[in-house]
Amino acid sequence: MKNTKKTFSRSAGFTLVEIMAVVLIIGLLAGVLSGPITRALFQGNKTRIQADIKSIQSSIKLYKGTMFRFPESLEELIEEDPPFVEGGRLPTDPWGREYFYNPPSGGSEFEVGTYGMDGMPGGEGDDSDVTNLTLLDENS
Repeated sequence: MKNTKKTFSRSAGFTLVEIMAVVLIIGLLAGVLSGPITRALFQGNKTRIQADIKSIQSSIKLYKGTMFRFPESLEELIEEDPPFVEGGRLPTDPWGREYFYNPPSGGSEFEVGTYGMDGMPGGEGDDSDVTNLTLLDENS
């Protein structure tokens, strides 16, 4: 009968020190790269919000030109046949919430925007409000 026992050499596998070194390197890389990645995600959200707001703003202006009045809500833009919004669906902000809309009143302009990541008025960074009016201020 043949001996079927296998022998293992000491070089098989990784030592605890090698595994710890790899984990340490991965941790350092994650720490160094998290700042630029977070900034890139924030800029991507801001760009998407600006595009969504401009699209909704154009739809509102088209509605006004066709119906001779401003919509009372954003839902009016998709209730018409054909809808005033491309694809018949209103976009949502990067956090999955609907954009808010304030029709014009007392000579003020209409406002459409998002309350940011926290969903609450005010805030800074990702939590800051972005509206068609704040975008006008930034571009002036």
